[in-house]
Amino acid sequence: FLEEIGSGAFSVVFKARCRGTTVAVKQAKSSFFLGLTQDQIRGFQHEVNILSKLARTTRKVGFFFSFFLS
Repeated sequence: FLEEIGSGAFSVVFKARCRGTTVAVKQAKSSFFLGLTQDQIRGFQHEVNILSKLARTTRKVGFFFSFFLS
């Protein structure tokens, strides 16, 4: 990863390079899985659905979500 470009309650977004292209990589925090409410689970599912649709409909958006558990 080149640099952190954003973060939220459950993840950190990094600027990175993949095959010569600048990309954003979203990495879930290890606390992501602990004590999620139903609303938070629905919000995460909604985000995944949007990103996966973008990945299927455009060549400019790739969808990667990484989990690092400690």
